[in-house]
Amino acid sequence: MATLTLAGCSTIAVPTGGARPSSHSVESKVAVGVYAAGQDALTPEQKEKLAPLPETSVTYSQNRNLDAARVKDRLEAIDARYKVGQAFDAVDTEFIRAYAAPNQDVLGSGTTAELAGTQGFSVSRGSGTHTCKIGGTVGHYGGPINYSWKASTKFTRGSGIKAATLHAYARGYGIIGSHGIGLVYSSTPRVTTTSSSYYFNRSGSYSALEVYFTIYVDASCSYSSGSYTVKSPLAWE
Repeated sequence: MATLTLAGCSTIAVPTGGARPSSHSVESKVAVGVYAAGQDALTPEQKEKLAPLPETSVTYSQNRNLDAARVKDRLEAIDARYKVGQAFDAVDTEFIRAYAAPNQDVLGSGTTAELAGTQGFSVSRGSGTHTCKIGGTVGHYGGPINYSWKASTKFTRGSGIKAATLHAYARGYGIIGSHGIGLVYSSTPRVTTTSSSYYFNRSGSYSALEVYFTIYVDASCSYSSGSYTVKSPLAWE
């Protein structure tokens, strides 16, 4: 259980996933409030200001023409810049509206993704004995207030890879203040393995007025003369 506080809300205890062995590292943070359910939680003005943006409609240069790798780089930079419960600036708010998956339950019609279900992935990088591969599924379920997520991943490596650190990135973006967007949930479980094959299964749950989310998995693979990272696609991108 985690004790959580957001300005204007009571401190409560919220489960953030099951227990993990001490050798595994997990960081999970949640901002929680009490809200009306579903689309009634937002005013028409809020829905308009927080509605998803087509990537072709962004106005800030930092958000234009981003490939999948640069989108994940921006997400990780945003993670480093803000704490849970802190509102994003205009540039980062626009980025989330353009590139994260919207919550249809809260934002209403016209969104481009359902905030529920499971999606598969299989990606690899390197060649020969220096190959790393991750494959499996990520899922996001629930709403409009209570959510859960799950990442089920199989990692395999070639004999030239010495070790790998696996991460699952689960982020919820929700209402901060009257019209702002910020992190309302952040969890990054990770583990380092030297096995040639490893099953990395992690999950979590939380309560928040979430309007967007992102989930993906990566593996940072080390070999004798360097390292590289292989990343799954963003869920529902």
